[in-house]
Amino acid sequence: MEISVYKMPLKPQGGRKSQYSDAFRKQIAEEYLTSGLTTEQVRERHNIPTKATVSGFVSWYRKNFDLSAISLEEGKEEPSKSSSSDDEIAHKDKLLRLARLRIETLEAMIDIAEQELNIDIRKKSGAKPSKK
Repeated sequence: MEISVYKMPLKPQGGRKSQYSDAFRKQIAEEYLTSGLTTEQVRERHNIPTKATVSGFVSWYRKNFDLSAISLEEGKEEPSKSSSSDDEIAHKDKLLRLARLRIETLEAMIDIAEQELNIDIRKKSGAKPSKK
């Protein structure tokens, strides 16, 4: 049984229909998030007209897919016995970059929610529990 990490939007999204398939957008976003390439490098590799298009794919991916799925897929890859310690270090660096990216993304989401909802979400140090 396969479990999908795709999240359906809560409300219909307006705007233009993308000329790119979801599979292609997902491939580009995952390549950008896992390869360490810049948006310009990914754009050139796939003949995409603008960097903004690549950024849009990444934004779409972050909204619709669980970023931890990437790191789980990466974590499943076992380095072969013949691989050098440099390969293992590079692999672990890549996983660390993904974890840091996920943290940055979650912190940005909290910042945006705090601004839009005008509430404090993060726990303040020394905060006292409310009395009921």
